[in-house]
Amino acid sequence: MLTAADTGLVQAQNLIVGANGLAAAGVGTAVDANFTTAFTSASSLTAANVAEIGTDIAASANTGQLELTTCVSIDQTSNPGDSTQTAVANCEAAGSPEMAAAVTQFTTKTQPGIASAAGSWGSLTSLVGVSSADPTDFPGGLFTVDNDVSLSSTATVTAKGKPILYTTSIKVSGAAATGFVLPSGFTLTFPNTFSVNTKLLADEIQQSQVANPPTAQAIGTATVVSPEIAALVPGSKGVDSTATVYAVATANLTQPEFELYLGQGIYAIGTLSGVSFPLTVTFGEPYVGGVQTALPLSSISMSFPVKSSPLQALSCNNLGMLTGTMTDAASALAPAFADTTDTGASAMSATATKVTDLCAPTAAASLRGVKTGHATFRVRLVGNGGTRFTSETLTLPSGVSTRGIKAKDVKVTGARLRSIKGKGRTIVVNFRSKTKSATIAIKGGLTANRKLLKQLTKKKPKPFPIKYTVKYAPTGAKAANSTVATVTIKKFS
Repeated sequence: MLTAADTGLVQAQNLIVGANGLAAAGVGTAVDANFTTAFTSASSLTAANVAEIGTDIAASANTGQLELTTCVSIDQTSNPGDSTQTAVANCEAAGSPEMAAAVTQFTTKTQPGIASAAGSWGSLTSLVGVSSADPTDFPGGLFTVDNDVSLSSTATVTAKGKPILYTTSIKVSGAAATGFVLPSGFTLTFPNTFSVNTKLLADEIQQSQVANPPTAQAIGTATVVSPEIAALVPGSKGVDSTATVYAVATANLTQPEFELYLGQGIYAIGTLSGVSFPLTVTFGEPYVGGVQTALPLSSISMSFPVKSSPLQALSCNNLGMLTGTMTDAASALAPAFADTTDTGASAMSATATKVTDLCAPTAAASLRGVKTGHATFRVRLVGNGGTRFTSETLTLPSGVSTRGIKAKDVKVTGARLRSIKGKGRTIVVNFRSKTKSATIAIKGGLTANRKLLKQLTKKKPKPFPIKYTVKYAPTGAKAANSTVATVTIKKFS
């Protein structure tokens, strides 16, 4: 197929040169001044001149000159002794059978044939190039993207509405697990469980920097596995873990682009579908030397640390599913391989985002009986999703204190109490095991000073802040995390 495309493109370039030659002799108008010498082999073809040949042949303004050149060729083939002047005269004669044949040949064979050849030439060249990939590293060879690519993602959430640690991975799967694909692009669609970290704007690079971005402004890292890397870097097994990700400024201040930089001036650009979620990022083919070129891939993963993450979580434990599509660079060739399903973007097999919930437990508190001298303090602590807690330290509001708390003064529901200690305004509670929720009621051992009692006599007393520190961890992990938060007591008497 590549040989046929090469042959057709070389012949088309020769036709353009012939048309230019007629124009130089005073017959018609030149088609393309860039083509002055006829190509003799496919080695002269490049991505740039192939595109130019395709444009020249398709342009309606060139049709008459190219049909006349085709006619001259037909005439001189049938009548080897005819000069160019004679052939032109024969072709321009009324009812010329040669011209009728030339028109039919150009419009029904040359134009559609070259359109197909020019459109598929890059894909065919890439296919031939990747066919030489090291079979030791990628023994499965080349696959189409339909049903052979999976998408996964993970996130670590420490609080709602805050930047998160986020990773996403695209990799060949199933039958293609030991091979690779040749995509022309892919999309990633983030569900409405996210919001954008607007602080990311401070890290944006300019459009003029995409070919050589400043490393210090990277917002993430990436790892690419490709047979092309295996060919360029012996012993690498096709793995390059030095890639980086950048946010790129655009005319729309709230809608940046994303750049996946592979080094050596090679990069791919991702554009956004809008500014609200669900939000789709569309990546095209990487730019190599300024020209978009398909890159064979086995996998590609991107990771964003909390400090520079573009995403904020709206939930601590459920971030939905990242979905995406991928399109074959060779999709236009699929019918030639009897593949009638690979006609455009194919959905990647996706799974729900795996979330590590490190959000701190939440609390609610009340203070009753202060006016009557029988203060009862109650606090309910609830773990967030998968978060369990093992201890709690409470700092009582100003005006409330304890000289010591006895077991008979405390009632705990929802958990088993290991110990409780109170001194001054501080109460420390330890549970026997990791706990999802607990309510602690302290019915004795508390005193309130006169200032607090005076405040409670007001019609609208001010709410009391309670500071609490919780030691917690996700299920299956050691309780090594702690957080300090404040809950406001609005119910008191």
